[in-house]
Amino acid sequence: ATLRPANRTVVFRGFAGEKNNYDNGGPAPIVAAEPQIKSGLLVVTTDLRSQVVNHLLQNSSFEAAWWFSVTGEQFRLSGDAYVLPHPSHSLLAVFPSKTLATNYFTPPTPEFNWEAERIRFWHKMPAELRAFYTRPTPGTPIKEQEEDNYLEKLSAVGETESEKELVKKALENFALIVMKANAVDYLQLYTTPNKRTKWLFDETTNQWESFKVFP
Repeated sequence: ATLRPANRTVVFRGFAGEKNNYDNGGPAPIVAAEPQIKSGLLVVTTDLRSQVVNHLLQNSSFEAAWWFSVTGEQFRLSGDAYVLPHPSHSLLAVFPSKTLATNYFTPPTPEFNWEAERIRFWHKMPAELRAFYTRPTPGTPIKEQEEDNYLEKLSAVGETESEKELVKKALENFALIVMKANAVDYLQLYTTPNKRTKWLFDETTNQWESFKVFP
């Protein structure tokens, strides 16, 4: 593994297990999220063939930051990230499904249906982004004759037989990255004086400890 740092701009897709009013992808054939579940697991999406998957297998640590210019708030999170792939993929064996759903869901839900959750996020994706998962491996060179010859949109389930095959192919490449934070750093810059609070997660008690620090 290299010690060279790497970063990516990602879209926060929501919290694992939580269904909310922003679920706008239409009705899914299987819906995993339960209204009563509260979750501390953040979700982004990725292509299983991308380099980020190998990077996380070598080192699962992550840091993420949000800056809200209107309110002057900054959130920094650190912890571990895990890849949730298609059920037939070998990586599923190392995804800590029961641990995450037990320690980071309220109430604990050890038998949570993670494949249904992957499908739920698939339905939430815009049609243009779903089409990306039918294309060649990210990062490979584009041949001149191929540049404008790719699918632009893909429905969640497919309406024709050929489209259903494309959905099947895309779902084999579609994965969730489930992020388990164990430290949070919250900075408030528009207050006088500035304020800063930290939280640390104790995995032995499954409780958060908070304390104030100088900005």
